[in-house]
Amino acid sequence: MLNVWAQQRRGRRCGAGLKSQEQATGSAAFSGQRSILTVQICRLRTRQNRSDKMGDHETNPTAMSLIAVIGDVHHHIGLAAEGLSRIENEFGRPVAQVFSIGDLGLFLDEPDWGFLTGPTKYRKPEDSPAIRAAWKSWRWPLSAIAGNHEPFHRLRNWDASYFSFKLDYTNAG
Repeated sequence: MLNVWAQQRRGRRCGAGLKSQEQATGSAAFSGQRSILTVQICRLRTRQNRSDKMGDHETNPTAMSLIAVIGDVHHHIGLAAEGLSRIENEFGRPVAQVFSIGDLGLFLDEPDWGFLTGPTKYRKPEDSPAIRAAWKSWRWPLSAIAGNHEPFHRLRNWDASYFSFKLDYTNAG
């Protein structure tokens, strides 16, 4: 089951002053695993509103940007995209940035699965066409750190063009 947690935060920085929390649960299940999307609605200050003490961002939640944090996607990119689209529909505005905190699993080519760390039973080269299709339609800025479910040979020899310039990767380990 896909669980989506949305947190609305108001304050000087993202993460300051939790005001409300909603949980929306979808029915998208896959392989007995669970993926979690966390969305924070953060106040982004611009030059225009820095001098305002109580500008629109303080009182109007629709003026806030959505930032999504995803983890343990385990190559189910289409499911993550579905969850992000649903969040955008529910909040009525686009997700401005997505952060992956590991185990994204962008195995775009079948041979990439040979570099997966972990048990052989988790290698699914037959899923690469679906991963490629979902990645082709991915429309959100994505920054990621690696988990253990990644094509490390692609990440260690970084070529942004392989990921269609859609991924900003940081080697955290």
